Amino acid sequence: HRLRDGSIIDVQVVSHVLEFAGRHAALVQAQDVTERKRAAEALRESEERYRRLVEMSPEGIAIHSDGKVVFANPAALRMMGASRPEEVIGRPVMELVHPDYIPVVRQRLQALQRGESVPFIEEKLLRLDGTPVDVEGQAMPFTHLDRPAVQMVVRDISQRKRAEKLQRALYRIAEISGSVQDMPGFYASVHQIVGELMYARNFYLALYDDAKRTLNFEYFVDEVDPAPPQVKHGKTLTEYVLRTGEPLLASPAVFERLVARGEVEVVGAPSVDWLGVPLMRGDSAFGVLVVQSYLETARYTEEDRDILTFVSQHVAAALDRRRAADALRESEARFRTLAETAPCAIFIYQDDGFRYVNPAAASITGYNREELRTLAFWDLVHQDFREAVRERGLARQRGESVASRYEFKIERRDGEERWLDSSASSVEFGGRPAVLGIAFDVTERKRAEEQIKSLAYHDVLTGLPNRLLFNDRLNVAVAQAHRHQQRLGILFLDLDRFKVINDSLGHSLGDRLLQAVAERLEAGVREGDTVARLGGDEFILLLPGITRAEDIAKVAEKILDAMRLPFRLEGRDLFVTASIGLSLYPEDGLDGETLVKNADIAMYRAKEQGRDNYQLYTHAMNERAVERLALESSLRKALAHGELLLHYQPLLDLSTGRVHGVEALLRWDHPENGLTFPGDFMHLAEITSLILPIGVWTLRTACAQVKRWQEAGHPHLSVAVNLSARQFQQPELVEHVKRALRETGLPARSLDLEITESHAMQNAEATIHTLRELKALGVRISIDDFGIGYSSLSYLKRLPIDTLKIDQSFVRDITSDPDDAAIATAIIALAHTLKLRVVAEGVESQQQLEFLSTRQCDRMQGFLFSRPLAAGECGEFLARARRLG
Repeated sequence: HRLRDGSIIDVQVVSHVLEFAGRHAALVQAQDVTERKRAAEALRESEERYRRLVEMSPEGIAIHSDGKVVFANPAALRMMGASRPEEVIGRPVMELVHPDYIPVVRQRLQALQRGESVPFIEEKLLRLDGTPVDVEGQAMPFTHLDRPAVQMVVRDISQRKRAEKLQRALYRIAEISGSVQDMPGFYASVHQIVGELMYARNFYLALYDDAKRTLNFEYFVDEVDPAPPQVKHGKTLTEYVLRTGEPLLASPAVFERLVARGEVEVVGAPSVDWLGVPLMRGDSAFGVLVVQSYLETARYTEEDRDILTFVSQHVAAALDRRRAADALRESEARFRTLAETAPCAIFIYQDDGFRYVNPAAASITGYNREELRTLAFWDLVHQDFREAVRERGLARQRGESVASRYEFKIERRDGEERWLDSSASSVEFGGRPAVLGIAFDVTERKRAEEQIKSLAYHDVLTGLPNRLLFNDRLNVAVAQAHRHQQRLGILFLDLDRFKVINDSLGHSLGDRLLQAVAERLEAGVREGDTVARLGGDEFILLLPGITRAEDIAKVAEKILDAMRLPFRLEGRDLFVTASIGLSLYPEDGLDGETLVKNADIAMYRAKEQGRDNYQLYTHAMNERAVERLALESSLRKALAHGELLLHYQPLLDLSTGRVHGVEALLRWDHPENGLTFPGDFMHLAEITSLILPIGVWTLRTACAQVKRWQEAGHPHLSVAVNLSARQFQQPELVEHVKRALRETGLPARSLDLEITESHAMQNAEATIHTLRELKALGVRISIDDFGIGYSSLSYLKRLPIDTLKIDQSFVRDITSDPDDAAIATAIIALAHTLKLRVVAEGVESQQQLEFLSTRQCDRMQGFLFSRPLAAGECGEFLARARRLG
């Protein structure tokens, strides 16, 4: 009805026909029922919401009245195994209660009728198919259709009950593994426990004997098949699980598919269901746990598979514990003997005290064994490492992953600091947790590493910055000059005719001359300038903050004047001059590499101008390029016309006193200049493509020659061949080596490939990959000129190498220079620690030989034994050496 204000209301109209004043009329009554209708609608919506909540509830909700079910929501239907309400509505409640729980349920219902409250209870119901289901629930009084009723809210706790049952079973397995002494009794107990979890009338446990390659059925109970004997490893389902390391639930269909694929064979009576799980040790299966059924009414599920997998893990752990205990008992006697005589420290630490220390531990720490037992481990650790070592111990206690080995310093009883390489593992001692520690004294190795690390950025001979440090400083200086719009200068200096002095007066005097030159160069520059030695007789200077070209020219003149003064060495005056090339930033290059290259070009121009002068780089300097082109052309002809040849320098094995092998050294029989050494042409070959064919020729020629010597009566002779940087980096290197060995017939073990330390470290990861490929061929690998580069020791230990060659610069003054002696000793110690051989180059005196021999150097080469020889001369040398024995 619409009211005067336009609003709508609901009305209820009742009319009656009657007579009024003698006429027919209607009596109409109208009542506003808006609020009543709203209340009814709200009630309907509330009932709908409640119905939906009940329908969607994960808890089972059921109502019974007069002892019969009158309502059940979907969750309750699922618990009772029903798909439709009609299957349970009207059914007596007690038919759905497990017989064991009927008395309890009756008591609860009677308590409700008396108006008492009842607590939550765990009970068992019966599904319609008769299978039990574990539930927990609450019952409360209810009114249904105006009659007394009971509403029950129940939750399915079957999964929880199974989990609890499994947990108890696993605990029992762990318990019996320590209490049951005989293995048959242990297996029988496991069988009983599995039988409480699933159908297990047919149960067996098989272990694989790796030595005999047989399956041993340690325990076997079966209703159909007798216990099988030991069988060879075959193709049964048991072996399949052992092979794959995965659980298998095999129905007849699954079994037939495996047979069809040839994975398994038919053995014994077929079962309806077969369930096997592996016993794992790490990533490998060492046995199989199996249950099987011959009854259609006893089938296995994926849940059974998961449960048996859990059981197998605990059985495997129990077997491992038993095996470990047996092994421990057997090894205790051996351990004590080994520990007492071991050169490393061995100790057992428990409850902040040493429970056992061997004699070596006492020797390393300086305390006697009784004193050590009164100390805590932290009392020995150097204070710089105490916190880190303590944190590792705490992390191990927390179960965190820590590295098995750790290096740290200790302080001996006398105050001396020593480095230890220690490893620790958790053990039981006296039935309680303890730590077994093993520690090696690596102090000498650490000292050697520190000495070698100090060589990374400085030239060993002069102490000047080396190429690596110079390049670092140059790059920084270029960046600063660019940022501040400044200039800088480069001086590239090469000593004139230094090779003549070095060859005529000896390497020792040549080295002293280089040291004196370095001192004069440093004295002639400002603080903040850099003087570096690039190698050989080449030096380079970095002069930041140059404002004019005249400034760098003045520095060059000052250096030339200083070089012209005599060098007083070993009682004689030596005269040497220098050729200097100059380049300026930014005129002659915008990066360090270009500046150095152009200064190098200018230096060669100074050589052309008669030496003992300086030249400032100009863009017109093409003459040197032309000269290089001419030399390159001659070198190409030399390769084609057979002008290249090899000389061979013998290597002496100190353990036998015999010639072990030879090193192949390249020479050029130049038609005009005569015998030419690599230093005069290999630099050009390296920066052109010629180094690659020269390298291939050298490798094949050396292999062929040594093969001929082997056939002539020197079967164990080997040859060392140097690989250049570009040759080592070419992708075809491994194939070239294969071809040379194949075509010449030289055994791979007779070939030793040498790479320099600096080349090896240019790209360490790539180097490791290439060397592994070469090692796979069977050849040997040596690091040449070791000690003058900048090896990373972390990479060095990863290199698959056989030999370190001590550079001759360390050998020359080894008997007079304590630093050279210390470095050589350190290299030998480092090599032997890494299980490498050591070859000393440039041995020229008996004193050097004796020094190196007493320090266990393995092999030597040098003028003391023989100069490099032509092939014919070397063959005669080898023949004489063989006759002399």
